[in-house]
Amino acid sequence: EGNTHYWAVALHMSGMDWVDEYIKANPESPACMLELPRTQFVMAGLFQHQHGELSDARAGLVVLIEELVQTKETSGGFLKFISNRSPKPRFTVGPAGTVARFLSFLQHVQYNMTEKQAFVSDYQVRYAIPDGTLMASYRDLGPIFGEGNVSEAFNQFERKHPCNEYCTAFGLPSLLGASDADEDTTRNKNDGLAS
Repeated sequence: EGNTHYWAVALHMSGMDWVDEYIKANPESPACMLELPRTQFVMAGLFQHQHGELSDARAGLVVLIEELVQTKETSGGFLKFISNRSPKPRFTVGPAGTVARFLSFLQHVQYNMTEKQAFVSDYQVRYAIPDGTLMASYRDLGPIFGEGNVSEAFNQFERKHPCNEYCTAFGLPSLLGASDADEDTTRNKNDGLAS
């Protein structure tokens, strides 16, 4: 989990840096007219329980701890924007839809930046800040990046990624999914919190 978090944060921030550089270099582009959600990961780190008394079952246990950032909107629940089983955003309208489409676009950026080798998936908000999983092209890398690395979903990224207004405005090359109609798009009209 620590490795997954480390690499997902690095890839997410590289994608955000690419967006910022594009905007600076193209101040009159259609991309400048879009709402650009500012997303980031929670701070996280590994914690090892101190060796205490011999009867302490937690002695030496290593756990991943994450920053707790809670808002009124996310109290008691979370939003999953994109699953690690499909690159299609779970929301398409309202504020959650804007963030989901932007994160879908960021996956496209990351996929291009890594020469089709990796992208962040399973974007979800716990306590208001995204948490995610790294998807990598090599099946053998699965244990490095955690159990969320679903190779079947990765292999279908180009076919199922729904290019959107962000992909177009930032001039990304179209992927096959831009014309792929799928039943997933009819079930995401809910813009509320899922507990």
